[in-house]
Order: sequence, then C-alpha cells, then structure tokens
Amino acid sequence: MNVVGLLNDSVHRVLVTGGAGVLGGAGVRRLLKESQVEVFNLDKFGYASDLRSIQDLPQARDRHHVLRVDLADLEATNAAVAHADPDLILHLAAESH
Repeated sequence: MNVVGLLNDSVHRVLVTGGAGVLGGAGVRRLLKESQVEVFNLDKFGYASDLRSIQDLPQARDRHHVLRVDLADLEATNAAVAHADPDLILHLAAESH
C-alpha cells in the first residue's frame, strides 16, 4: 500500500478510517514511518481492531491520534472530522461480515 505516494506539500493532517484494522493499520504505520504528517485514526474498535503495532512506533507518540467513532453515528463522525480538520481522508474502514 503506497499511501505515502498520495501526499504532497499541502498535506499535513491525514484522517484514516478503520486505522486499527488490518488494511488501515498498515496505512497508518506507513504514514508514520515514511512521512511527517499528523495521523488521526478513526475506528470503532470492533472485533478486528488492534493498535499494538502502531503504538510501538516511536513516531506514534507525537503524531498519532485515536478517535473512537462508529461511522454509522453521523453526529460523532462529523465531530471527529471537524476535530481532525484533515487535508486528506483515507477511507479504509470495512468489516468482512
């Protein structure tokens, strides 16, 4: 996944939906390791969510922000997006069943 290739000089804040899942987590880790963007990780924390591989990164301490939000909750989602004020949104949230 080459999420870093999506970035340009005007992208400083990235919101990743499903960032605690398998695909989203890979994107978050790559953004933290290979860029200087601030990452807002929006996830409802269901059965497949796991932040351990992200929290172990030294880059996560200052640039990784967890937002516990279910995308089905429109009001909470709007508030989270307003809080993150992202330059780019990567919608990687999904459930297999």
